[in-house]
Amino acid sequence: MSNPNCIKRHALVIACAAAVFAGFGTQAHGAPVTLTVSDGGGETSFDTGLNWSDGLAPSAGKEYQVANTRTLRTRDLAGDQTFLGDKLALGDGSATGQLTIKGGEASRSTVITVNNLVLDKGTVAIGSAKAFTLAGNILVAAGGGTLSNTGTDRSLTVTAPISGTGALKLQGTAGRLTGFDIDVRGVNTFAGTTMVDGGVVILDDLGSMLMDVNSTGASSAIVGSNNPVLTVDGTFVLDVAGVTGAGSWNLVDAATLIETYGTSFDMKFSDNTVLTQSADVWTGTKNGFTFTYTESTGVLAAVVPEPASLGVLGAGAIGLLRRRRKA
Repeated sequence: MSNPNCIKRHALVIACAAAVFAGFGTQAHGAPVTLTVSDGGGETSFDTGLNWSDGLAPSAGKEYQVANTRTLRTRDLAGDQTFLGDKLALGDGSATGQLTIKGGEASRSTVITVNNLVLDKGTVAIGSAKAFTLAGNILVAAGGGTLSNTGTDRSLTVTAPISGTGALKLQGTAGRLTGFDIDVRGVNTFAGTTMVDGGVVILDDLGSMLMDVNSTGASSAIVGSNNPVLTVDGTFVLDVAGVTGAGSWNLVDAATLIETYGTSFDMKFSDNTVLTQSADVWTGTKNGFTFTYTESTGVLAAVVPEPASLGVLGAGAIGLLRRRRKA
């Protein structure tokens, strides 16, 4: 006959062993590995341990940070490159950090993948005269971030979805009027302010941009500096859950941008309800308000619709009262 105490001891041993083995797969991240000095010309710590504080190449299970005005460089060679750490933070909210993309090929866009890229006073800059694609995921934290391409002989296509609420700068080549500096293609949930600083920026027809609209507090906006060109071919997604009354919001600052809207541009609410278009005016009703967006001004307006039947119902009620009084 089995001893109940023995069975309990065996169950306890098995449970403890399971917990130990489970711990190997769920080890919590400690302090981030930091870049101790900037990568110099021809150097890289993107996939080596050259300048990391632990002396090892980036790997899964670790988080990495570039701050204190230091710069991490990719390899200056042809071929796609992927950062293997769990997270790469550029900046720490108070001090800047930069990733400079080098290498590339003349025949195609070279893909640089960072699956968890955090910009917290951080910058990603193109450093070679080639075409590059930035893939993975981007979070713009409170310190903000910059995607920079300031040469007419190069381009940056961003397929990585952008999220967060910090300030985002898309920096191009001042005075450029042809081609593009930055092409934004991701399905972006970023809800902060986007500054287009010079050059030509495209919201691709494959991409979308969230416009978070609120009666109280900040709302999304795209503003310009240094006469930038903004071409909108993708989708504006309106999140109007924070609208509690009539008002207007300058979503695209037409005074500081040279903006154009392509034939594939469209607008929808966050629940995928599509707004209707008449010339350059888009209209839709949500949460008891009628919203209109005018491309030429970049202004979204909300009004409380006046029911068409209100006047008829009022007149009928007055007539009924009169008949009752006569009776």
